[in-house]
Amino acid sequence: DRQTIDSFTISGSTGADTINVVDGLPNFSKVNFNGAFSPISFQNKARLDVRGLNNNDVINLNNPNKAAGLVVTNVNGGTGADTINVLVSNTGDLVGADGDDKFVISDGVSLIGDTNNVIQGAAGSDTIDLSVVTLAQTVQLLSTTANGFTGNSSQLLPTLGNQFTGIDVVRGSSANDQLLGLNSNATWRVNGSNAYVESA
Repeated sequence: DRQTIDSFTISGSTGADTINVVDGLPNFSKVNFNGAFSPISFQNKARLDVRGLNNNDVINLNNPNKAAGLVVTNVNGGTGADTINVLVSNTGDLVGADGDDKFVISDGVSLIGDTNNVIQGAAGSDTIDLSVVTLAQTVQLLSTTANGFTGNSSQLLPTLGNQFTGIDVVRGSSANDQLLGLNSNATWRVNGSNAYVESA
């Protein structure tokens, strides 16, 4: 698809989808679903919105050589326990929505948001997984709600003001990370669970 438009939305099915956003031909990006039909190739779209809709979806972002004109790639997993695998640096928001969602970040990746809330967990137990990252991370928690913590990491989210929201678990990198807690009463558990628990 070479038509020039501002945005391009691709939605999954009501089933458990695997959606891959990858490189296509030169100056094209490509999206495929479950290998069930021919991939969709496109260029001249400023914004790509990928929506998982219902069920437990896996969305893989691996498009280092983006299509001509593509600036923002937003992902919304929809309901269900979704896994969003970020294999290359990305500009756009990553939204898990309802369910126990996981954001798996590859080594060397940095994220810039379409809004300030770059990673949005929402309802459910949501995890940022940095376990394959080799650069030490400094994660600062800023506030908390019933849906989880809001915070930032200058390494993962280098743009001032960018943050994650609705996150319950941050799995650290393979390096020596720092976790900065809230300015409130809290419990640090260094007993095998290595948990930080904010107290009301």
